[in-house]
Amino acid sequence: SVQGALAYIYRNNNEYSLSETHFRKWMSLQPDNVIPVINLANVFYGQKNYDGANKLYIQAMKMDSNDAVSASNVGNYYKDIKRDYERAMPFYREAIKRDPQFVSPVMYLADLYWFLKNDKKTGGALFKKAVAMKNNDGAANAEYAWALMRDGQRNAAIAQAKRSLTLGYNGHPVFKDLGLQ
Repeated sequence: SVQGALAYIYRNNNEYSLSETHFRKWMSLQPDNVIPVINLANVFYGQKNYDGANKLYIQAMKMDSNDAVSASNVGNYYKDIKRDYERAMPFYREAIKRDPQFVSPVMYLADLYWFLKNDKKTGGALFKKAVAMKNNDGAANAEYAWALMRDGQRNAAIAQAKRSLTLGYNGHPVFKDLGLQ
């Protein structure tokens, strides 16, 4: 649509208010289309309007029962913004249910079990699942290495960190902490 094209152009030029206007117009013209809803949520998130973004991600989840990314983003909102970890967990579970091959919610849920619930059995099983997933870009390995390192399992942490590097991922503080940078 013309509205969508304009919204993307304005967003790419960091003209967020114009982008918002055109995403909203697109939403009004195609109320059953989840794409402008998700994109407007992403614009809001980029502007640090986290509450507005979260409302739109929830709307997207209701519109598309297969939308695992929005479910995971709602989990991230509760985990990272609100620090309400218990409230984040069901959204990660929902994202996994919607897309069992989506690595991020598995990794985030593993973190919550390992670190917050001190349930290393469940967290470890989730980390192992995440690192074995075909879409793992190495971020799950790095996060698992972080958990293992903090648990005093240095050799296992190094092995996971090296696997992460092999997969091309190097954006985690664990590499420095393990002396791999």
